[in-house]
Amino acid sequence: MDKETQNIELTYLKPGDYEQIKQLMIDAYTSMSKPYWEEKQYKLLLKIFPEGQIAVKVNGKIAGCALSLIIDSKQFDENHTYREITGNHT
Repeated sequence: MDKETQNIELTYLKPGDYEQIKQLMIDAYTSMSKPYWEEKQYKLLLKIFPEGQIAVKVNGKIAGCALSLIIDSKQFDENHTYREITGNHT
């Protein structure tokens, strides 16, 4: 660990983390025209499945995250789209 890294924390995401998460998505998915979820979609995900939304913070700033969904895989075949499996991002 370098001298600048003082604290690494694994935590659940909160509604107030949206702007940091949005920027991480923009930075990570540069080939997509709109690479981030809207704030209302993000907050709905936190409401529906809060324990599946985690972040890694380094020195208090979000460095990475995992946004998770629970789906019934029996409802989808192998040729589903991202939009279909996420319920149009909801």
